[in-house]
Amino acid sequence: MSKTKSTNQPAIFVGARGFVRTLIVFSAIGQTVSAAPPVDPLPPPLYSFDINSIKVGDGRVNADAILNFAMPDPGVDMAPVQLGLGTPGDDLDALSAANATTNPDEPFVLLFSVDANTTGGMAPDPDFAEDGLIFNVTDQESRGHLAGDQFMTTALFDQNGAVLLELPPLPNSILVRNNFDEGGTSFAALPATSASNIVPGAPQDNVDATANITNGICYFSVSSGSPSTLSLPNDGQPSGAHVYYNAPGLGQSSLYAAFPELGLVQLDDVDGIIVFDTNNDGVFNQADYVLFTLAPGSPSLVTIPDTSAIGPAADVFVARPGAPAEVFAKADKLGLCGLQDNVDALDFIPCEDADYCASQHGILGTPTHADDDDDDNVDDDDDDPAPPTPQNAFGSQRGTLGAYHHSNTSTWPTMDLLMEPLNLHWVE
Repeated sequence: MSKTKSTNQPAIFVGARGFVRTLIVFSAIGQTVSAAPPVDPLPPPLYSFDINSIKVGDGRVNADAILNFAMPDPGVDMAPVQLGLGTPGDDLDALSAANATTNPDEPFVLLFSVDANTTGGMAPDPDFAEDGLIFNVTDQESRGHLAGDQFMTTALFDQNGAVLLELPPLPNSILVRNNFDEGGTSFAALPATSASNIVPGAPQDNVDATANITNGICYFSVSSGSPSTLSLPNDGQPSGAHVYYNAPGLGQSSLYAAFPELGLVQLDDVDGIIVFDTNNDGVFNQADYVLFTLAPGSPSLVTIPDTSAIGPAADVFVARPGAPAEVFAKADKLGLCGLQDNVDALDFIPCEDADYCASQHGILGTPTHADDDDDDNVDDDDDDPAPPTPQNAFGSQRGTLGAYHHSNTSTWPTMDLLMEPLNLHWVE
């Protein structure tokens, strides 16, 4: 069989979705990518799976429990009854620590997870890819296992929103925790794949809440369809947009912030949260603020000013006591621009240099040996040890990739697809 060495060029196609996607196109036979753990894996958070996850459906975990990392299945850190949950159909879908000691002037990067309908839309950044950081939201969507992953923004933030940086680069995302084992940093989520595996159409566990909780104090929300919205404290208005507080010895969960305090309406559904309870009292007051995302279909996605025209369920919002909800970071600041993109878990880590944080905490991808002599064997006779990198085609300037549209599918090419050459042309 005839083989063709890869050509790495930005391409533009007329697409059915009606918006531009940026992507690196690798068209090659016999070239794959292997994944390796980060240089410095982030410590495992507490988390939950949504109610439609595989391991929830077969009874291995509960959707209303706070989980901890264990293999082959997650362990239980806090049982549903400790939170005031436990009714069949309950779904814990947002989780946070108090973050009371966080320096408000200290920059940070966001950590986030997305659901299986998310497509991303931004190519892996070529400079990061040159350093082996090739896995982002778009890449993992095309491989078929992004709902159980955790990503890190390449944009820096402080409590006022995105930290302005000289352009390029464009904001993007880096995979920092794979759904399944990648050197120990995972969620024990199905499918049981490496970051580099391709399993299109495989059922997925969906990580829908994460938080680095170390003292047992937690803040959480439940989905609007959870029966326990009726029994949890609710000011007479059951809602999936309330945020609750739970601490050891409290005996039951209390209402930290009711939906009106967050500038929301009863039919909204909070999907991800980061609480900054600055005086650590379990009450939304004074200098507290909450970063949050909303589930698709929430009415406030169309009433909060300046939300993203495409994919507002991937926008991050901020609420402060006595103030209306505002956009904190639009979806594109997270490297997301898909119509159905949905951020359903939020967390953060302090970070002064996003490039450095990505280099330390990002899961690495390494192009494998290529079959250069066309003998159907990858061996020492092949003189090209690896396919060309994005640096070969694009140089080192971030944000200079061309636009990409795919005409008839939502599955986007990635670096290790085994495919015939595409018709490409340069976009200046």
